[in-house]
Amino acid sequence: MKTSQEVYQETIAAMSLEEKRAIFPPKTMKNFVVRKSWYGRAQIIKFTPKPSKTNPKPQEVTYNHDIALDMMRPLLEIKNAWHKYGYWSQSTDMPMILRHRNLMDEAPQAEAKPKAKAKAKAKK
Repeated sequence: MKTSQEVYQETIAAMSLEEKRAIFPPKTMKNFVVRKSWYGRAQIIKFTPKPSKTNPKPQEVTYNHDIALDMMRPLLEIKNAWHKYGYWSQSTDMPMILRHRNLMDEAPQAEAKPKAKAKAKAKK
């Protein structure tokens, strides 16, 4: 017999992206957050980091929860709080592992170009 949480996750997984976006509209939060229970929703989250000495006028950050959680999962799995609460947040800024990364597009990264030496060997 399946638990209600399992049925809920299966139902969300079967939905199209458009259906998920209609049911789970973008959220505006006061901090960066990832939750186990939100995984699979493709939830878009917006937040503005707190001003700091290095960044006195921070800009709003928008991210796809599922992409951010996928990138952070190895670090979160070693935290006791993640296992206990299924939740992690950071109020000051984006986590270092996610800065300067594309957190909205699920397209695969372009393959690395072969080095010049490999091209020269292939021509011979």
